[in-house]
Amino acid sequence: MVTDSPDNRDSTPSEPGEYITCRQLIDFLGDYVEGELPPPDRHELERHLAVCPSCLAYLDSYVMTRQLGRAALRDEAGAAQVPEELVRRILLAGRAALAR
Repeated sequence: MVTDSPDNRDSTPSEPGEYITCRQLIDFLGDYVEGELPPPDRHELERHLAVCPSCLAYLDSYVMTRQLGRAALRDEAGAAQVPEELVRRILLAGRAALAR
């Protein structure tokens, strides 16, 4: 049974008023965020986002997660500049705290 609800369909939309499913949206999310989704698919994804607050929230968290991941990688590159002795002392202090 095909409905107008974006959550309850398994096929791509073929008629006006039909939406891609939440699962289909997730499958295309990476390409969408990277700007690599073809215009017709982008349009369908954006139609779905316009009526599905859950997927919109998922998109927001997906984008934030990617940003945090990139920031962590940048911070990791800076971690190589921490003096080796400082790292050793922090690790020893942590082990001592766990042993108590």
